Amino acid sequence: MANEGAQKWLIGIAAALAIVLVLVYAARLFRSEGRALTPEELYEIATTASDNGEREKATAELSDCGAAGVEHLVKLLDKSHPDSVRALAIQGLQANWHFDSMPAFLNALNDSSLIVRGRAKVAVENFTGRRFEFKPNGPKKDREAVVAHIRKEWEQLSDSAGFQAWMKRKANSSQQ
Repeated sequence: MANEGAQKWLIGIAAALAIVLVLVYAARLFRSEGRALTPEELYEIATTASDNGEREKATAELSDCGAAGVEHLVKLLDKSHPDSVRALAIQGLQANWHFDSMPAFLNALNDSSLIVRGRAKVAVENFTGRRFEFKPNGPKKDREAVVAHIRKEWEQLSDSAGFQAWMKRKANSSQQ
């Protein structure tokens, strides 16, 4: 008899949870019906969705928001977010030619996540126009030595007037 009561209680809890999930899903559909989600709404999904796939999708969509999505992509680089979300944030910032993120990309080359290091490598190489012997899956000691070299190169490169003009053109072209 007690077992039967526990089963009914569990079924009731499961039904209530299912109703809540349906309502949350319906609210998302209703909220986005007929219009694109705002960068703020996408950021909310990217940071709070229980499904990692939804978080990744929202992060990728932030990249398509241009300058309006950049501030949110920068916040997604924080270590508290899943590796896949941080990697997509790097990719989005790179696609938007957000050169102010270069220090974060350089730091990401030493991240604990292979996917984050790999995306950071691509971003750094695209921003500098140079290829480096950085192996995202290489030994940490080797990676650190290459990162130190890349940091020096970036300092020299970013101080160049010609390079600064190129960065400005790239950043402006991504916002059009």
